[in-house]
Amino acid sequence: TSSSVSFTNGKGYAVAIDGDNNGNVGFVGGIQTSTVNIALVEKVGVGTGNQWNLVSNPFSTYIAINDNAKNASSATGSVLYKNAVGTDVLGYVSGEDSVFLWNGTNGWHTITNSSAATFAAPGQAFFVSAADGSDNSNFVFYESMQTTINGMNTTQLDDGISGDIMSEDRAELFINLTQSESNYNTEIYFLENMSDGMDATYDGAIFGLDNSELKIYTRTIQEDQGINLAVQALNFTEMWDKI
Repeated sequence: TSSSVSFTNGKGYAVAIDGDNNGNVGFVGGIQTSTVNIALVEKVGVGTGNQWNLVSNPFSTYIAINDNAKNASSATGSVLYKNAVGTDVLGYVSGEDSVFLWNGTNGWHTITNSSAATFAAPGQAFFVSAADGSDNSNFVFYESMQTTINGMNTTQLDDGISGDIMSEDRAELFINLTQSESNYNTEIYFLENMSDGMDATYDGAIFGLDNSELKIYTRTIQEDQGINLAVQALNFTEMWDKI
């Protein structure tokens, strides 16, 4: 409907059209030029709630989500490093120290440090999982995460919807499952210094709010914690030895 809303910087919003009526959504305001903090809620909603928070890129530039994006651009920091390593406010359970992006059609994309370089476009929102015991802890969007297209080492952008950036010294195996209009895949990356157990910020769980019965996932080879993984990282040197 016709209305105006004051948005909170860094908070994610969903917008739907009014029935069959197309329309424009306008964003008015100043350019964000400083660090933005957004408090994560450990239990969103009524009753027991859940750990999922929708946040969004507050800058008018792309930002690096993972370290591969940082290394492929002029950014000097990444969303995952700053919020899952530098100050750990992500991951209610193992594998949720990740970023969860809508893929543009019918599913969710788990982004970890194993994933190809992935950026969030200006204003793009994504889900994160608040760490257990971290209620009202700040998720931070730092200026150091910003990069321009000219500052990227490649013009091939991956915002979780399209594109792929491949670096050397890594191997990838994607397994896809399609049924009717549903399309799901699980991703296995062979990287240096990874283990057969859970590797923080490199192994990523399937999105917990995806209620579809159609899922495809892997489990860790050792020390299985019962976490269904959308992304699993294994050691590059042992690529031919894994079952």
